[in-house]
Amino acid sequence: MVECPLIKMLQGHIYGIILEVNNHTYFAPLNSPKSAHKNYKLNPSFMHIGDNRDLGIIRFNNMLPVCNKELKLMDVENLEGKYKALLNNQNRFIQKHVEKIKKQANTLYKLIVNDKNVFLSKICCDFRLLE
Repeated sequence: MVECPLIKMLQGHIYGIILEVNNHTYFAPLNSPKSAHKNYKLNPSFMHIGDNRDLGIIRFNNMLPVCNKELKLMDVENLEGKYKALLNNQNRFIQKHVEKIKKQANTLYKLIVNDKNVFLSKICCDFRLLE
C-alpha cells in the first residue's frame, strides 16, 4: 500500500507521484510551472502545486497504473540549481497536501470509470483499460 505520494521517475524520464487508486499503484506525472497553467479552468483532471499555483501541476488525467519495479525514487540531492529547488518545493507542497491529493485522484478515477463523465473522458486516460 502506498502511504504517501513520493516523487519518483518512470523509466528515467518522467517525474511524478505514486498513488494507490482502486487497489492499483498509479503514477501521476508532474509538470513544471508554465504561465498557461494559471489560466486552466479548475477541474479534477489536475491540481496546481504551490500555495500561489506557481510550482507546476499534478496531471491526474495522465496517471498510469504501474509496476513498482518500473519506478525509481528520485535522488533530488544530486541535482543542481533551480530544478533541485523546484522539486524540493513541489515535494514539500505534496507532502503537506497528501490527503487532498489522494482524494482528488480517487474522485477523478470514479468520474471516469463509474460515472463516465463525457468531458473528463475526452481528456483523461482510460484507467480501466490500462489496468
